[in-house]
Amino acid sequence: MHPPTKGATNRVMVQDSAERPLRRVLLVEDDLDQAHLVKFLLEAEGCYVVTLVQDGVRGTSLVQSEVWDLVITDLNLPGQNGVAVAVASRRHQPGTPILAATSQARADPHWKAFEGSADDLIVKPFSKDELLSKVAGLVARGPRPRVTLDESDADPTPVGGRLRLRVLAVSVRPGDAEAGCGATLLLHRERGDRVTLLTLTRGVEATEGRRLAESAKAAGRAMDVRYFVGNAGSAEIPLEEDLRRICRDALREMRPELLYLPTKNHAFSPIRIVHETIAGEAVGAHSILAYNPGDATASFRPTFFVPVGSRIARKGEALAQFEATHGEHLNPDFSSVSARFWAARTGGEPAEPFEVVRGDPPAGLG
Repeated sequence: MHPPTKGATNRVMVQDSAERPLRRVLLVEDDLDQAHLVKFLLEAEGCYVVTLVQDGVRGTSLVQSEVWDLVITDLNLPGQNGVAVAVASRRHQPGTPILAATSQARADPHWKAFEGSADDLIVKPFSKDELLSKVAGLVARGPRPRVTLDESDADPTPVGGRLRLRVLAVSVRPGDAEAGCGATLLLHRERGDRVTLLTLTRGVEATEGRRLAESAKAAGRAMDVRYFVGNAGSAEIPLEEDLRRICRDALREMRPELLYLPTKNHAFSPIRIVHETIAGEAVGAHSILAYNPGDATASFRPTFFVPVGSRIARKGEALAQFEATHGEHLNPDFSSVSARFWAARTGGEPAEPFEVVRGDPPAGLG
């Protein structure tokens, strides 16, 4: 790989800096030759300002104290590894994209956590074009949505004579909430409520996990809701602890008034953990409804039913974003059959069933 000449670099910088805003990039890399080459190639584009540090401790400190447009970090670093840098970045500035760089084989014990913490991966040795393409794509995508409230969320505005609700639906696995209460969330959107869909895990590891995460994002877009896909359990933190932490953070940041969470009547222990955590700590929520993600146990006993009518078809469009191999409970046909089964409780209109965990459901839903 041959770097451009100094004159060429100057011409690019003068031309591009007038057209494109400078982006701040944090590069955490202990291989000096590699680090200086990456820094040179990025800054030669004229739109990146690169801060280089050579150890994980300093990298972790900088993602906690400064704001970045992109973080590029290697896996094996002195002090703390790249997983620690990525996890710290996610916690302190969750919207910042992360590019993971490594020459390690995927058999490395830290690889899966590293892979799950990043937005994209680049494996050494890489070409100039590959580097610039990945960096440009991540920066162009911009910050990911933060799980936080903006000013409009904090000031409820009347719609049709009633206040808009802050609605939060929580999935443990990608697709849980879409399958269990997707049509009801669509009804909320029609009513003008603010709906957020939070998926806590990617369900499975490595490549399939990334595919599921992308499917979950596509489903969120199809439903026109705010969506966030987390990666609980991917770092060096026990899954139970990570799930509880994310749930508490979401409740504190979003202050939902109405919560949809998976039923505790489920064989998958992380689902029961999330149900218990949210039900126990969502003190500000007026009502909490538990849905069946499609594979609950026979102990699921709904007492509240939401007529969803033709919205079941649009829910099917969201579920179609998931592949057939991702589970029968995500099959749009299964969802449609289930809605028709519960129609007996709503006078013949397809419905979604819920267990009432706390409070009274909002007027006009049932």
